Amino acid sequence: MKTTARTVGREALLFSTLCAVLLFGLSLVLITWRVQQLLTDLSQQRLLRLSQELSLEAERGMRFGVALPEQTEWLARLRQLGTQEPQLLALQLHGSDGTLIAQAGDPQYAGAMAAHWQRQLATAPPSLARSAHARLHLGRTLADATGQASAQLWLVLDLHATQAQARAAALRILHQVAPLLLLTLVLVWAALWRLGLQWLGAAPTRATRWLVLAAVLVCAATPLAMVWSARETARPLVAQQIAGNADAMARALGWQLARALDYGIALAQLQGVREMFADALQRAPELSSLGLRGGSGGDLHAAFQPGAGNGAAARDLRQSAALPQGARVVVGYGRDYVDRQLAGMFLDLALALVVAAVLLLECARGRWQRSALAALATQRLAQRAAALRAAFTRRPWAPGRAATPLPTPDDGAATAQMTRLRLIIFLVALSEELLRPFFTVVAMDMPPPALALSPTMLAGLPVAAFMVTLALAQPAGPALARRVDLRWALIGAALAGSLALAATALAATALAATAMAATSSAGSTWALVGLRAFAGLAYGLALILAQTALVRITPPARRARGMTQIAGAIVAAGIVGPPFGGMLAAQAGPAAGFAACALCMLLAALASRRLQLGPRPPAAGNGSATGGWRGYAAVVRNPRALAVILGAALPARLVAVTLLAVVVPLQMSALQQPAAVTGRALLLYFLVFAVSVSAFAQWSDASGRRTPFLLTGGLCSALACWALPGLGGVAGMAVGCALLGLGQAMQSSPQLALVTELFEPHPGRPQVATPEQALAAFRLLERLGSIAAPFATAWAVAALGYAGAMWAIGLLLAAATLAMLPALRSAASASSIPPLLQTP
Repeated sequence: MKTTARTVGREALLFSTLCAVLLFGLSLVLITWRVQQLLTDLSQQRLLRLSQELSLEAERGMRFGVALPEQTEWLARLRQLGTQEPQLLALQLHGSDGTLIAQAGDPQYAGAMAAHWQRQLATAPPSLARSAHARLHLGRTLADATGQASAQLWLVLDLHATQAQARAAALRILHQVAPLLLLTLVLVWAALWRLGLQWLGAAPTRATRWLVLAAVLVCAATPLAMVWSARETARPLVAQQIAGNADAMARALGWQLARALDYGIALAQLQGVREMFADALQRAPELSSLGLRGGSGGDLHAAFQPGAGNGAAARDLRQSAALPQGARVVVGYGRDYVDRQLAGMFLDLALALVVAAVLLLECARGRWQRSALAALATQRLAQRAAALRAAFTRRPWAPGRAATPLPTPDDGAATAQMTRLRLIIFLVALSEELLRPFFTVVAMDMPPPALALSPTMLAGLPVAAFMVTLALAQPAGPALARRVDLRWALIGAALAGSLALAATALAATALAATAMAATSSAGSTWALVGLRAFAGLAYGLALILAQTALVRITPPARRARGMTQIAGAIVAAGIVGPPFGGMLAAQAGPAAGFAACALCMLLAALASRRLQLGPRPPAAGNGSATGGWRGYAAVVRNPRALAVILGAALPARLVAVTLLAVVVPLQMSALQQPAAVTGRALLLYFLVFAVSVSAFAQWSDASGRRTPFLLTGGLCSALACWALPGLGGVAGMAVGCALLGLGQAMQSSPQLALVTELFEPHPGRPQVATPEQALAAFRLLERLGSIAAPFATAWAVAALGYAGAMWAIGLLLAAATLAMLPALRSAASASSIPPLLQTP
């Protein structure tokens, strides 16, 4: 008893430390990254506007026949920018033939623009932004009188100061919430310890109940305190950046007005000032007003942001230096803009806590299930459930039900195996989700091959190679599992993926080095494409082998819950991967991001070593299982399996690609919404899916039915398509993403369970294919649908527009869903799963 009590105390300390340190520590890292992103975006907006104004001024001179080297005043202003912009390291202006026209700042940074960036800017004008080594490179094309690109202007922005501000903010946040974090650790430890002792047989006490209540309240208050502290800490930093933007706008407009006044034009006779101010405000949404004030103090010209009125909102005013004739440019920015920026960041910080919590749950799930605390909690919950069922059956109107026994050791072993497999699937999926924020940019920076490809098509080459080999790897998984021990096959696939990603990191580093020296060749591009194809093969094999193992260890009556491990792990990786991948690539470079992906695959291989997977039991039916391609052909010929694949799986992939990859991002851009709003809307899909998929799987297993979940999920996904044009705006896209997550959560596990159950061995029935082959065939066709979905989406959008395409895709999805009903109903009695007496 004493030994068990000490074990419970140590485990309580371990899990309370994980909760207090890892959860809030990861949240603090993401909060710091979000603050840095916001400050960098504001700086980038200022420099982009500055480069645009400079290019417009130079192009105006070239239209009058004044070549760039002859625009002496403009070049002098160009060289003075370093003293006006403290974050500007260097700038470079060179002609389309590479001739250097002007250069300012540190020559080391001025000449650091990679050759492939210059090629990209030449092929896709007018502007380009790239980050490397804590520096932001902004390029802009200058057009001559004929509209042809005649020069490129590059600005190099130093991000070290912004990173230092974000780190200082993180330290201030940590200093403010450290006492609350320590209190959280102590209270959670004490509550878990006292609960563990109570579960061991100690008498319940009022102190234990108060400890649990206090721990819950503190755990709820600590995240709110972190988010509030981050918001208030970032406020002066955001206000400082906006003030800098206002000063830069005042200098830029003041320089243009000073040139006109120097020609002797009277201040009151200046024409087009209000139009110039309105155009400047359109490019600077953080500013609320612009005005030209005369020497007497009166406003001669003024312009306001739409909706800002004529100054009713509280504003801070920034003035330029004095202009000729005593004039001044007055720039106003609203204090409410700072509040709006911080309100948006407040949501991002709350999502950072969600991301950190998901990562903590996925990584600590196995340790929790092996702990004595988990065993005691499971036993206590089972006893409470048995007591409730006993009380329910004693009621005269309640039907009698047999009591469900407590979990057996075999159940515990199977649960442990499923937990390890979920961790493996999570790590494998995370190795690709970490790439999502930066791989497209890396692919676009590749030197172009001999083929005439645009940067977008060039970026699609490695992605297409990965998707094709991923699809082709699906049928190879069960074939490999029949010939090689499943555990060692999984280890080999994970190690192969790790090697491919490590080689990709080396290739990306070599590409970056040679691109800076303008010595890269098309061979390195094809090498990167080949590595991504090999990584797709390894990734596909690892996933299908892990899913094959899940099919083997889960009986048909619990198949949906087993399949939930797949969907839950992949969705969790989709929530966790992009924020950490983008942060890692921005701070340490793409090579570090590839290395982190390789590490995830290596960890998946190490986790696979602890699996205990026996061979597949022999078939119980008449006839042997048909192997090879004949088994896959048998799956495709089965009417019920084909109905599920064509009526649920393929339409689900189509609508997911349409909404998440095409319509929502492009429509958000058309509504001029920032990327952060788009990210929040897309995250709703993953969050709703992750929260609800397990409940639907348990409900499906408990009822022994699959068809209602397929039909309801398909119709819910159709409603998601119709919500976008029906509701419109940001609200319609948010509701559509949430409904799509709910609908696909209903379908995900039941459809996999149904397809694999059709080919389970049964006495008196020949087995024409194995459940593993059914799963592989399902995944193969689903992956092929993912490849075809972007083309179908592009055709629908081109033919019908965004709104018409969503109505049409929703109708197609509803029709496909209802078309499944005859096939599923006609065979409903052929294979039935007995319902469970309870849902564990």
